[in-house]
Amino acid sequence: VEDVFVKTGDRVKKGESLVNLNNADLQAKKAQIKAQLSQIDAQLQNTQRDVERYENLRSKQSISEKELENIKLQLATVKAQKQAVKQQLKEIDSELKYYRIKAPFDGIITSKNINKGDLASPQQILLQIEGKEGYEVKVSVSERDIRNFQRGDSAQVFIENLNISLDAIISEVSSSS
Repeated sequence: VEDVFVKTGDRVKKGESLVNLNNADLQAKKAQIKAQLSQIDAQLQNTQRDVERYENLRSKQSISEKELENIKLQLATVKAQKQAVKQQLKEIDSELKYYRIKAPFDGIITSKNINKGDLASPQQILLQIEGKEGYEVKVSVSERDIRNFQRGDSAQVFIENLNISLDAIISEVSSSS
């Protein structure tokens, strides 16, 4: 954990940053990809100028059509490389979003189970937030039955300890087992 911005009892607003996880490895990878993109941009400019030169030489019959085709193919290859690297950069940016944990709703921090420098792991509860708008219930369903549930569907939740049923709306269905 790189930073924890809240403590127990703090009021938080939806979207507010609560915890930053260490993402140094992803930041380093992002820097490498940006450097690679700069290198490809330079190569692209150079190849575009070569295409213009070759087109000029071809118009004067100083080179063959095959030589012009080769440099145009090289330009297409460099453009494809640039697109691939841009996609890698998008992927890294998408992953980085998971390293900043934000409040899913307005509420109060009722429990803080992590501090700066701690090791966070999957399934570990970092913070607990209590809101006034309602409750969120997480339910495990067998893979066989998951197809019966859709986001936005109505559901009944029975709280056994209180012996009450509540109306609910399915807000998310995870396809992972």
